[in-house]
Amino acid sequence: MPFSQNTNVRPRILIVGGGYLGFITAKKLLAGLNLGEGSVTVVDPNPYMTYQPFLPEVAAGSIEPRHAVVSLRRHLSRTKVIEAKVTYVDRKELNAGRMVKVEQSTPDAVAQAVCACCDAIAACAEACTCC
Repeated sequence: MPFSQNTNVRPRILIVGGGYLGFITAKKLLAGLNLGEGSVTVVDPNPYMTYQPFLPEVAAGSIEPRHAVVSLRRHLSRTKVIEAKVTYVDRKELNAGRMVKVEQSTPDAVAQAVCACCDAIAACAEACTCC
């Protein structure tokens, strides 16, 4: 899976969204990357993925709520998970790596802007149900 001509550089892959599409994308990327070949980061406001089809069963009491959510950190152990929202993607610096600004909410509800640099971006953002 070559990302650049320089083999000494590890590709940094950023996945925006940790829903079903982001989860599966990260899982497939990690399956194709050997240990140390690259880094995968998932940015999502929630550190978990919700199985939407199970929500009616949770509401009916057929299954427990913990069975309808999947922890991203537990199931994507080689992935860095950032609890934040992506607010800006710099599309100009295509060759030198892309700069992405994310906004993290701290426990006292003060937003902090953080910059991250990546080589490839997978836009897997889904509908926001947290607003």
